[in-house]
Amino acid sequence: MVISAGVAGARDRYLATLSDGQRLERPDLRALAQALHGAGVSAGRVSSVRHPGQPIITAGQEVALVAEIRKLEGHSSRDGP
Repeated sequence: MVISAGVAGARDRYLATLSDGQRLERPDLRALAQALHGAGVSAGRVSSVRHPGQPIITAGQEVALVAEIRKLEGHSSRDGP
């Protein structure tokens, strides 16, 4: 099953709502990228969303999040120690 995530920001955290119903909340983009990767969300399945009363993440933040997930995808696909 392909899982996608909509990501929004808040004052002191980032929130992700996954297509399978999970909700993830982390204090920074790196931690959110790790959680999304662990939940099976690929870099190409992340998008920003706007929830009422919460700011949308910036384009730069979305790029940084996707880049971090891509980095994790590269590490997890390598064979060996």
